[in-house]
Amino acid sequence: MLRSHKHLLARLGFAVALFAAGCSALVTVNVTGGWVGDVTWTSGPGAGISQPFSLDLVQDGKDITGTITLTSHSTYTYTIDITFGRATGSSVEFTASGVNDQVPSPVDVAFDFDGEASDTEMSGTGTANIEGTPYEFTWAVTLVAPPVES
Repeated sequence: MLRSHKHLLARLGFAVALFAAGCSALVTVNVTGGWVGDVTWTSGPGAGISQPFSLDLVQDGKDITGTITLTSHSTYTYTIDITFGRATGSSVEFTASGVNDQVPSPVDVAFDFDGEASDTEMSGTGTANIEGTPYEFTWAVTLVAPPVES
């Protein structure tokens, strides 16, 4: 084989490998389904405390909608809507806001989640804004109810 052909084949092989690597980065994980896990507070009076929570997510392209159910005081839960969500590659981000009506004087809450996702697990960091005061947390969930096939 001529030297010029070897160089051409080597360059072609490199280009194919580079293209394949780039295409795999374009694949976005699908987070549709039911997820359960924990929020662990890393700041504020609850620092170090973990609380269960769940997500019910629907993904359409890169957009994520759904609800989040959080634990209030004791075992009471409240559900708020996801007002913004997006998945890009393996990265996810979503915001949920509403009212915690499980306390004597209902309070406005907003949660921002940033993280990484696989087909069965998600985790990351976030910020909760409760009545205007920010609190930091980490979070991790596992898929428990995959989407119903149609």
